[in-house]
Amino acid sequence: MQLWTYVDTDDHDTAVIIYSYGIHGYPMGAMLTHGNLNHNAGIFLTCFGVDASDVSLGLIPFFHAFGASQVMLTTLKCGGTLQLQNGMNINNLAATLKRGISVITAVPKTFYALARHPAFKDLDFRQVKLLLSGGSCLPLTVYRDFKTRFGKDIRQGYGLTEASPACTMNRAEDLRPDSIGTTVSGVEVRIVDEQDRTVGCNEIGELIFRGPNVMKGYYKRPVETGEIIRDGWLYTGDLGYRDERQNLVITGMKKEMLITSGYNVYPGEIESALRAHPQIAEAKVVGLPDVMSGEVPAAYIVRTHQSLDVESIKSFLSHKFIHYKIPRRIKFINSISEIDDSSVSAEADKAHWIV
Repeated sequence: MQLWTYVDTDDHDTAVIIYSYGIHGYPMGAMLTHGNLNHNAGIFLTCFGVDASDVSLGLIPFFHAFGASQVMLTTLKCGGTLQLQNGMNINNLAATLKRGISVITAVPKTFYALARHPAFKDLDFRQVKLLLSGGSCLPLTVYRDFKTRFGKDIRQGYGLTEASPACTMNRAEDLRPDSIGTTVSGVEVRIVDEQDRTVGCNEIGELIFRGPNVMKGYYKRPVETGEIIRDGWLYTGDLGYRDERQNLVITGMKKEMLITSGYNVYPGEIESALRAHPQIAEAKVVGLPDVMSGEVPAAYIVRTHQSLDVESIKSFLSHKFIHYKIPRRIKFINSISEIDDSSVSAEADKAHWIV
């Protein structure tokens, strides 16, 4: 008995739908085509010479576009070997890395662990062809610590689910560690101001991309699709500039959003949930820098009853959110007007946050 049916497809047919919050702050299905995925799966082959002899580390979840395209599909396309990991277990990962892994694609948090944890101090990375960080910005301290410990460069890439996801990569021949590199093959970039005018070198604007990596659109969301894709250009909501060597540098985001270990977190969503608590009058969620995760959510809370404590709040939120959306730190205040933006960015009142 035949258990499947062959179906003819072309590059423009939808292959997968991966849900993303995009720039809107609520989940929508990004329709990625066969052409989108084929393009992204080929990037490592053309940019870094990954081939059938390589063994790639499968640590990033494959429900994430970064893991699906840059790890799983890339390895399948070149006929290489994929070494799967069941979660981030330090001892298991150390044992796996001793078996001849040649391509390591991971989030900054993983590279932080590799650079700092004693379980990895005796690893030899001379056989590793590619070390690529993505999902969130790679802190320079992590890059330097890793380089000092192992003598190898970590390259950084940039992408988003709506771009399948890769848009840029750092090249070995012109590595700027604090940048996201230059566009990958077939992809164009512009940096524009609020009037859609292209800005000059070293001028900050919004990064927009066009190419075979851009999604078909959001599933059954024509209005939102039209807002993020205009005349073929994908508007990312990320701000940055291009230097004299064409390297792109991210400086911030147009929309209030945090990136925690590669996952998008919207402060407004958490604030709405907090305000629904019967003993919370007002709440403000901000991002605090974190070497391991890039940023972590923290909450200022005006409570109506002094008996309300941190554990009660976290328990309340645990029924609504996945763990990385729950504020890592909480500070009780008398009024939202007490918040000083400069103290948030400089972490001047860090000692007063309750973990």
